[in-house]
This record gives sequence, structure tokens and C-alpha cells, in this order.
Amino acid sequence: MTALLKTIHVACRQLGLDEDTRRDLQVVTTGKASLTEMTPAEHEAVLSALKARGFRAVPASRGKKGWRNPASRADVRMCHVLWGKLVKAGAVELPGATIRPFNAVFAGD
Repeated sequence: MTALLKTIHVACRQLGLDEDTRRDLQVVTTGKASLTEMTPAEHEAVLSALKARGFRAVPASRGKKGWRNPASRADVRMCHVLWGKLVKAGAVELPGATIRPFNAVFAGD
């Protein structure tokens, strides 16, 4: 699977589109229901349609080496847990938004 196809699938997951809805979008955009039947230019068109619906690419995680150590204070750790739950529930408008600015101002972390 090419990177562009993976990005399309990630976009659909991020937007909450199931397979049938994704295929309907593909038919409307390119006239083809299957990604494997499309050309790279048609893949770009589908990705553009997903971006028009609100998809925003987020850089891949950095793995274990890139993560900070857990916060030393329990209340700050709880803020991180609650923030993660808000992101998973879809309550955060910007998927790339982090809790660091909040911690810097209110928790002194």
C-alpha cells in the first residue's frame, strides 16, 4: 500500500467515515469506488476532497525516544489523561493541539 493510500485511510478514520461512506465519496470524486482502480492523480483528488471535509495531517509519533518523562505531580498527570480522553472522544477541534501550553500557564510544568 502506498503512502497516499495510507493517508486516505487515516483521513477517513480521523473524520469518522466508514467504508461505505468512503466509497461513496470516492465515486462522487472520481467515478470509481475502489482505490486500487484509481490513478495517483485520482488518489490526490480523493485526498483533496477529504481535506475539504476537515482532514488535517498530523505528523507520526516519535516513538519512545521522543516522549517526555511523565509529570512528577499527580494533578498534572491527571490533566494529561483527561486531555487524551477528550482527544479520543473528538471534543478537541484541532487534532494536533497539545496540552503543553495549558500546563505551562496553569500547572507550571
